[in-house]
Amino acid sequence: MTETINEKLCPFCQSSNHCMAHEAQTCWCSKTKIEKGLIALVPPEKKKKACICFSCNQTYKENPAKFEKQLLRN
Repeated sequence: MTETINEKLCPFCQSSNHCMAHEAQTCWCSKTKIEKGLIALVPPEKKKKACICFSCNQTYKENPAKFEKQLLRN
C-alpha cells in the first residue's frame, strides 16, 4: 500500500510546515538555514515532497543529537 504524502505536513512531527513555496508570499525557510544533516534525516519517500517545519528546524539546530534520538524513538 502506498502512503499518500501531505506536502503541508512536516515529515518529522506531522504538524503544519507553513510552506509558502507555491504561494505569492515568501516562505519562512528562505530566511533561515536548513541544515544538511536535518535534510538527510527526511525519509526518502518524503524528500522534495514535504517541507520541514520551523519548529523541527529550530529543535535540530539547538541539539542535533537529541533531535535524532527522539526521531528514532518514534
